[in-house]
Amino acid sequence: MKHNYPRWFLLVVGVMLLFVNRHCSGGIYKFIASTDEKVAFSYTGAVTEQDAEMLDVLAKAWSDRKLIIHIDSPGGDAYEGVRLYWTAKRHGVSTLAGYRFGAYSAAGLFWLGGQEDALTVEGSIVGFHLAYCNPWKPPGCDTSDIDGEFQKVLIDALGRRGAHKLWSQMLDVLDSHGSQGFVIWEQKDGSLIERMGYP
Repeated sequence: MKHNYPRWFLLVVGVMLLFVNRHCSGGIYKFIASTDEKVAFSYTGAVTEQDAEMLDVLAKAWSDRKLIIHIDSPGGDAYEGVRLYWTAKRHGVSTLAGYRFGAYSAAGLFWLGGQEDALTVEGSIVGFHLAYCNPWKPPGCDTSDIDGEFQKVLIDALGRRGAHKLWSQMLDVLDSHGSQGFVIWEQKDGSLIERMGYP
């Protein structure tokens, strides 16, 4: 039997379930505005487990409109960043990298999920670096599993050449700046500028 629950009901239930099961420091989706064709939310805070699940709830609740997510996040859990990428892509979500903070690390992967028609504005910032588990001696443990998932995302989003270029840049920035260094893409004067360094 198929149930057709109203959008508001699905959204309320989804939000309640996720808030009960997560820490308050996780990523937060906040409604910005909507029209008959589009709906926009902001995404802030650290990327943590269940953020992709919440994105799935939002996309289903607003399936009759184009979902736009404005991302201002320092990143967080790399595996959840991968899940956010695939969830955003599956639902055709448009992503916008913020200019107040930007979309870094796992949040950069989230941004890539809407990259095909990703929205950028003057000052938008996205930062990429390799996954690590020990910031004092990166990577500090075996990262081959997440590296493989990360590679799949980059190849899917950027193609083999683009993925290889970004991967090489992330290796270089790890050598030169450590785990807190980033390959930074910034929208300036209508062009995408690439640089390596700290946020």
